Amino acid sequence: IVFLNSDGEVEIGKELLQRRNEKYAEAIVNFLVNHLFPALENQMGEGKSVKIGIITPYNNQLCTIYKYLKKHGLEKNKCIKVGTVHSFQGEEADIIIFDTTDVDIYPSQLITDKKLINVALSRAKELLIIVGSKNYLTNPKYFKEDIRQIYKRIIEEGEMFVKGRLILFLFFHWSKNFLYFTKFKMASWFKRIFR
Repeated sequence: IVFLNSDGEVEIGKELLQRRNEKYAEAIVNFLVNHLFPALENQMGEGKSVKIGIITPYNNQLCTIYKYLKKHGLEKNKCIKVGTVHSFQGEEADIIIFDTTDVDIYPSQLITDKKLINVALSRAKELLIIVGSKNYLTNPKYFKEDIRQIYKRIIEEGEMFVKGRLILFLFFHWSKNFLYFTKFKMASWFKRIFR
């Protein structure tokens, strides 16, 4: 589990659920290009397929992420799928990046409903990366205690990975020895987060 602390500004369209956050979208694509792809280069070069899913609560944010993928020539990359929480129900990917989008705004049920949070977080088979604002996700002004506790545990677990340890983890991760360990760790992690 990795937590990328990022701030930004939410822009709202004509309707309340038409939200986007440019900084989050940019942070996600920069993380893919500068950290994730270089770490996975050996696996991808050997013909192993790695599925990466980027989940966001809002369609406008989905479009914003595509805009940044396009800037890097990645919009047609078959190993990347970008979708909303609802479109990922029943699907999985090796790596999931969950973009919470909201910051300093009253959150929608898309990031406060336990079932939807569970859908977003449980799609990862191997690695889960969450992008959000630590201060926002733990703020009692915006979130009830039970939801704050879920995000607090995610942040605490996710901040344990510093850049160097993440790259090392990704390098060794796809070997057969670590695959079983990681799946076990993900299952036990969910039990701790949603207790």
